Amino acid sequence: MQSDAQTLREMGLRLNGGDNPPELGISYGSRKLGRDVDLLFVFKGIPVAKNIVQGQYDLSQVDYEDFSFRLGNWDIEYTEPVLTGEYIFGNAELLEKAREFLNTGKPTPENLDYMGKRALETYLQAEMLYSQGKNELFNGRVNSRETFNGLTRELVGVRDFEFESPIISKALSQLTYTLSYIASRGRYSLGEREVTLKGILESPVSRCEAELVGLMRYFKSRDETQKIVMSEVNRRFENTKSLLIREAMF
Repeated sequence: MQSDAQTLREMGLRLNGGDNPPELGISYGSRKLGRDVDLLFVFKGIPVAKNIVQGQYDLSQVDYEDFSFRLGNWDIEYTEPVLTGEYIFGNAELLEKAREFLNTGKPTPENLDYMGKRALETYLQAEMLYSQGKNELFNGRVNSRETFNGLTRELVGVRDFEFESPIISKALSQLTYTLSYIASRGRYSLGEREVTLKGILESPVSRCEAELVGLMRYFKSRDETQKIVMSEVNRRFENTKSLLIREAMF
Protein backbone atom coordinates (compact mmCIF):
# COMPACT_ATOMS: atom_id res chain seq x y z
CA MET A 1 0.00 0.00 0.00
CA GLN A 2 1.41 3.39 -0.95
CA SER A 3 0.75 6.35 1.29
CA ASP A 4 -0.53 9.73 0.18
CA ALA A 5 0.67 13.00 1.69
CA GLN A 6 -2.52 13.49 3.72
CA THR A 7 -2.15 10.12 5.47
CA LEU A 8 1.47 10.86 6.35
CA ARG A 9 0.61 14.36 7.52
CA GLU A 10 -2.07 13.03 9.86
CA MET A 11 0.35 10.46 11.23
CA GLY A 12 2.95 13.13 11.97
CA LEU A 13 0.44 15.38 13.69
CA ARG A 14 -0.56 12.55 16.07
CA LEU A 15 2.99 11.94 17.30
CA ASN A 16 3.99 12.86 20.84
CA GLY A 17 0.42 13.42 21.93
CA GLY A 18 -0.43 15.74 19.04
CA ASP A 19 0.13 18.90 21.10
CA ASN A 20 3.31 19.97 19.30
CA PRO A 21 3.18 19.30 15.55
CA PRO A 22 6.43 18.62 13.70
CA GLU A 23 8.32 21.51 12.15
CA LEU A 24 8.93 19.38 9.09
CA GLY A 25 7.88 16.01 7.66
CA ILE A 26 9.83 14.18 4.93
CA SER A 27 9.19 10.87 3.14
CA TYR A 28 12.21 9.03 1.70
CA GLY A 29 13.58 5.60 0.85
CA SER A 30 12.45 3.07 -1.75
CA ARG A 31 8.82 4.23 -2.17
CA LYS A 32 8.11 0.95 -3.95
CA LEU A 33 4.76 -0.75 -3.49
CA GLY A 34 4.87 -3.18 -0.57
CA ARG A 35 8.05 -1.72 0.95
CA ASP A 36 8.31 0.04 4.30
CA VAL A 37 7.74 3.79 4.19
CA ASP A 38 10.61 5.81 5.71
CA LEU A 39 9.59 9.06 7.38
CA LEU A 40 11.54 11.82 9.13
CA PHE A 41 9.81 14.28 11.44
CA VAL A 42 11.68 17.26 12.91
CA PHE A 43 10.35 18.69 16.20
CA LYS A 44 11.21 21.80 18.17
CA GLY A 45 11.39 22.09 21.94
CA ILE A 46 10.00 18.71 23.02
CA PRO A 47 11.58 15.34 23.85
CA VAL A 48 11.05 12.71 21.15
CA ALA A 49 11.41 8.94 20.88
CA LYS A 50 13.94 8.63 18.07
CA ASN A 51 12.63 5.62 16.13
CA ILE A 52 9.15 4.14 15.99
CA VAL A 53 7.78 1.38 13.77
CA GLN A 54 4.06 1.45 13.00
CA GLY A 55 3.14 -1.30 10.58
CA GLN A 56 4.75 -0.42 7.24
CA TYR A 57 5.93 2.95 8.54
CA ASP A 58 9.47 3.44 9.85
CA LEU A 59 9.34 6.76 11.68
CA SER A 60 12.48 8.66 12.62
CA GLN A 61 11.94 11.60 14.97
CA VAL A 62 14.57 14.18 15.78
CA ASP A 63 14.83 17.37 17.78
CA TYR A 64 15.61 20.45 15.69
CA GLU A 65 18.90 21.13 17.50
CA ASP A 66 20.10 17.57 16.98
CA PHE A 67 18.96 17.68 13.36
CA SER A 68 20.96 20.88 12.76
CA PHE A 69 24.06 19.48 14.47
CA ARG A 70 23.98 16.17 12.57
CA LEU A 71 23.27 17.88 9.25
CA GLY A 72 26.13 20.30 9.89
CA ASN A 73 28.41 17.27 10.16
CA TRP A 74 27.11 15.66 6.96
CA ASP A 75 25.65 12.75 8.94
CA ILE A 76 24.25 10.38 6.31
CA GLU A 77 21.38 9.42 8.61
CA TYR A 78 19.98 12.92 8.02
CA THR A 79 21.56 13.99 4.74
CA GLU A 80 19.84 11.03 3.07
CA PRO A 81 16.24 12.17 3.72
CA VAL A 82 17.13 15.80 2.98
CA LEU A 83 18.81 15.03 -0.36
CA THR A 84 16.55 12.24 -1.58
CA GLY A 85 13.29 12.76 0.28
CA GLU A 86 9.97 14.34 -0.60
CA TYR A 87 8.38 17.18 1.34
CA ILE A 88 5.19 16.15 3.18
CA PHE A 89 4.29 19.19 5.25
CA GLY A 90 5.69 21.83 7.59
CA ASN A 91 8.42 24.40 7.13
CA ALA A 92 9.41 24.03 3.47
CA GLU A 93 12.03 26.75 3.90
CA LEU A 94 13.83 24.61 6.49
CA LEU A 95 14.15 21.81 3.95
CA GLU A 96 15.30 24.14 1.18
CA LYS A 97 17.96 25.71 3.39
CA ALA A 98 19.18 22.28 4.45
CA ARG A 99 19.49 21.23 0.80
CA GLU A 100 21.26 24.46 -0.10
CA PHE A 101 23.77 23.91 2.71
CA LEU A 102 24.57 20.39 1.49
CA ASN A 103 24.68 21.43 -2.18
CA THR A 104 27.07 24.34 -1.67
CA GLY A 105 29.10 23.32 1.38
CA LYS A 106 32.05 20.99 1.80
CA PRO A 107 32.87 18.80 4.82
CA THR A 108 35.86 19.96 6.88
CA PRO A 109 38.47 17.63 8.44
CA GLU A 110 36.47 17.94 11.67
CA ASN A 111 33.33 16.77 9.88
CA LEU A 112 35.21 13.79 8.45
CA ASP A 113 36.48 12.98 11.94
CA TYR A 114 32.88 13.08 13.18
CA MET A 115 31.86 10.57 10.49
CA GLY A 116 34.68 8.26 11.55
CA LYS A 117 33.59 8.46 15.17
CA ARG A 118 30.03 7.66 14.18
CA ALA A 119 31.30 4.62 12.28
CA LEU A 120 33.15 3.44 15.38
CA GLU A 121 30.21 4.21 17.69
CA THR A 122 27.72 2.26 15.59
CA TYR A 123 30.15 -0.65 15.26
CA LEU A 124 30.55 -0.85 19.05
CA GLN A 125 26.76 -0.72 19.42
CA ALA A 126 26.42 -3.54 16.88
CA GLU A 127 29.03 -5.61 18.75
CA MET A 128 27.15 -5.10 22.02
CA LEU A 129 23.87 -6.25 20.48
CA TYR A 130 25.57 -9.24 18.89
CA SER A 131 27.06 -10.26 22.22
CA GLN A 132 23.67 -9.93 23.91
CA GLY A 133 22.07 -12.04 21.22
CA LYS A 134 24.65 -14.82 21.53
CA ASN A 135 24.24 -14.82 25.31
CA GLU A 136 20.50 -15.24 24.85
CA LEU A 137 21.07 -18.14 22.47
CA PHE A 138 23.48 -19.74 24.94
CA ASN A 139 21.15 -19.30 27.93
CA GLY A 140 18.29 -20.83 25.97
CA ARG A 141 20.25 -23.98 25.20
CA VAL A 142 22.75 -24.41 28.02
CA ASN A 143 20.51 -26.93 29.81
CA SER A 144 19.72 -28.87 26.66
CA ARG A 145 21.50 -32.03 25.56
CA GLU A 146 23.86 -29.98 23.43
CA THR A 147 27.48 -30.57 24.48
CA PHE A 148 30.14 -27.97 25.19
CA ASN A 149 31.84 -28.88 21.91
CA GLY A 150 28.64 -28.50 19.91
CA LEU A 151 27.59 -25.21 21.49
CA THR A 152 31.03 -23.69 21.09
CA ARG A 153 31.29 -24.64 17.43
CA GLU A 154 27.86 -23.23 16.70
CA LEU A 155 28.05 -19.98 18.68
CA VAL A 156 31.51 -19.00 17.45
CA GLY A 157 30.57 -19.87 13.89
CA VAL A 158 32.84 -22.85 13.22
CA ARG A 159 29.79 -24.96 12.38
CA ASP A 160 26.93 -23.54 10.33
CA PHE A 161 24.14 -22.83 12.76
CA GLU A 162 20.75 -21.38 11.79
CA PHE A 163 18.71 -19.48 14.33
CA GLU A 164 16.22 -16.68 14.94
CA SER A 165 17.20 -13.67 17.03
CA PRO A 166 15.64 -10.18 16.87
CA ILE A 167 18.64 -8.79 18.76
CA ILE A 168 21.18 -10.17 16.29
CA SER A 169 19.02 -8.96 13.42
CA LYS A 170 19.20 -5.51 14.98
CA ALA A 171 22.98 -5.91 15.33
CA LEU A 172 23.25 -6.56 11.60
CA SER A 173 21.05 -3.56 10.89
CA GLN A 174 23.33 -1.43 13.06
CA LEU A 175 26.30 -2.73 11.08
CA THR A 176 24.85 -1.18 7.92
CA TYR A 177 25.19 2.22 9.61
CA THR A 178 28.87 1.57 10.30
CA LEU A 179 29.51 0.77 6.65
CA SER A 180 27.41 3.76 5.53
CA TYR A 181 29.50 6.16 7.61
CA ILE A 182 32.77 4.67 6.34
CA ALA A 183 31.53 4.83 2.76
CA SER A 184 30.24 8.41 2.94
CA ARG A 185 33.43 9.53 4.69
CA GLY A 186 35.47 7.98 1.90
CA ARG A 187 33.50 9.69 -0.84
CA TYR A 188 33.59 13.09 0.86
CA SER A 189 37.35 12.68 1.40
CA LEU A 190 37.72 12.34 -2.37
CA GLY A 191 35.79 15.57 -2.93
CA GLU A 192 32.41 14.14 -3.94
CA ARG A 193 29.33 16.25 -3.29
CA GLU A 194 25.83 15.10 -2.34
CA VAL A 195 26.76 11.63 -1.13
CA THR A 196 23.65 9.48 -0.68
CA LEU A 197 23.03 5.91 0.37
CA LYS A 198 21.02 5.48 -2.82
CA GLY A 199 24.03 6.48 -4.89
CA ILE A 200 26.37 4.20 -2.94
CA LEU A 201 24.09 1.18 -3.33
CA GLU A 202 23.52 1.79 -7.03
CA SER A 203 27.20 2.35 -7.91
CA PRO A 204 29.59 0.92 -5.28
CA VAL A 205 33.20 2.00 -5.85
CA SER A 206 35.12 0.52 -2.89
CA ARG A 207 35.45 -2.62 -0.77
CA CYS A 208 33.42 -0.95 1.95
CA GLU A 209 30.61 -0.07 -0.43
CA ALA A 210 30.60 -3.58 -1.90
CA GLU A 211 30.33 -4.96 1.64
CA LEU A 212 27.44 -2.61 2.38
CA VAL A 213 25.63 -3.68 -0.79
CA GLY A 214 26.12 -7.34 0.13
CA LEU A 215 24.84 -6.82 3.66
CA MET A 216 21.80 -4.89 2.47
CA ARG A 217 21.00 -7.61 -0.07
CA TYR A 218 21.36 -10.25 2.63
CA PHE A 219 18.86 -8.34 4.73
CA LYS A 220 16.37 -7.87 1.92
CA SER A 221 16.62 -11.49 0.74
CA ARG A 222 15.60 -12.77 4.17
CA ASP A 223 11.97 -12.99 5.18
CA GLU A 224 10.20 -14.29 8.23
CA THR A 225 10.71 -17.92 7.18
CA GLN A 226 14.48 -17.62 6.74
CA LYS A 227 16.82 -17.91 9.67
CA ILE A 228 20.15 -16.25 10.36
CA VAL A 229 23.34 -18.24 9.78
CA MET A 230 25.98 -17.71 12.48
CA SER A 231 28.96 -18.12 10.15
CA GLU A 232 27.49 -15.44 7.87
CA VAL A 233 27.02 -13.02 10.77
CA ASN A 234 30.59 -13.61 11.96
CA ARG A 235 31.91 -12.97 8.47
CA ARG A 236 29.99 -9.70 8.21
CA PHE A 237 31.38 -8.50 11.54
CA GLU A 238 34.94 -9.53 10.70
CA ASN A 239 34.79 -7.77 7.33
CA THR A 240 33.36 -4.58 8.83
CA LYS A 241 35.94 -4.55 11.62
CA SER A 242 38.73 -4.93 9.06
CA LEU A 243 37.34 -2.05 6.99
CA LEU A 244 36.97 0.14 10.08
CA ILE A 245 40.59 -0.49 11.10
CA ARG A 246 41.76 0.19 7.54
CA GLU A 247 39.85 3.49 7.52
CA ALA A 248 41.58 4.55 10.75
CA MET A 249 45.03 3.91 9.23
CA PHE A 250 44.67 6.72 6.67
